[in-house]
Amino acid sequence: MTSKKVPIRRWAQGLNGVMPKLLDTTGIILLSGSAMLAFGVAAGTAALGAGCLVLNWRFYSGT
Repeated sequence: MTSKKVPIRRWAQGLNGVMPKLLDTTGIILLSGSAMLAFGVAAGTAALGAGCLVLNWRFYSGT
């Protein structure tokens, strides 16, 4: 491992630790925002929010 790869690995490890919180927060914001929008836009926003929550569940859950 070269010395150039060490900062990138540390950055990636930090991002991996923050990602579950970021995905959950984004999903909750998108789902709650979709309740306040018109029907067509709300469906897309809700799908994005649900997608963020599913990504968090699939890739960052302990099981």
